[in-house]
Amino acid sequence: MKTALIAFAFATLVTHDYSSLSGTYVGTKDDYFTEIKLYDDSVFSYKASSEFPFEVSDGKWLIKGDTVILNSEPCANPELLQHPPVRTYKMFMNAKYYVKGNSLLPVSASGKLQRGESLTKQD
Repeated sequence: MKTALIAFAFATLVTHDYSSLSGTYVGTKDDYFTEIKLYDDSVFSYKASSEFPFEVSDGKWLIKGDTVILNSEPCANPELLQHPPVRTYKMFMNAKYYVKGNSLLPVSASGKLQRGESLTKQD
């Protein structure tokens, strides 16, 4: 019984309500548009585009406090990215985004907010 209570308490601590943050976040950076889709099953997809998508990614996301962390999966079919329009598979390795209201703000490796890009949730 004690083991079951400990397991339940641990599961409660590590499970998060992904549905509250899931959705499509869009923003601009320099002269292109960015889009991150957070799905409620903890999967994400990323796209950067100007006239056509030139960077793509997908993987898993998690919530840690007030921060969303993205980690890319290895690209399953990199040869498909070479067909027009040519795209690059961007790898996210513990990429952090601070959650502020309906926005995701990128955070540097040192923990500071980065200027120049903010992604806003679309309804």
